[in-house]
Amino acid sequence: MDKSKFDKGEIEKVQNYLRRLFGNPEINLTPRMQREDLAEVYINGDLNGMLSLDTEDGDRSYNLQIGVPERELAPAQEWLKRVLRNPKIRVLARPKKKDSAEVFIGEEFIAVLFLEEGGKSFAFQMAILDTDVV
Repeated sequence: MDKSKFDKGEIEKVQNYLRRLFGNPEINLTPRMQREDLAEVYINGDLNGMLSLDTEDGDRSYNLQIGVPERELAPAQEWLKRVLRNPKIRVLARPKKKDSAEVFIGEEFIAVLFLEEGGKSFAFQMAILDTDVV
């Protein structure tokens, strides 16, 4: 088995985890052509992000990145709620940080929003451990 590419059922396991986490059955992961360590993330039929495989340190984990086309935190929060179809998503500013914010579902921390492109948009970045997707 090649550790640098997705296993046969691995993408499906991560997809099912994301569907449960966000409560959105319209999250679909599709292997990326020509890249066996990437999957495209479709939400409600639209390509919204990428999932990458991380095998550093011998452990398997995943990095979910979604582009958020907003400049301010409140509109970014509303965009995430609408696209991910989860009204419990909260975006909170980080103390002493102007270029990022934390993302929660209820009280659970799930991701970080990083300001990109000179402040024109955010990148939603979420680390997923292989133990999360079992």
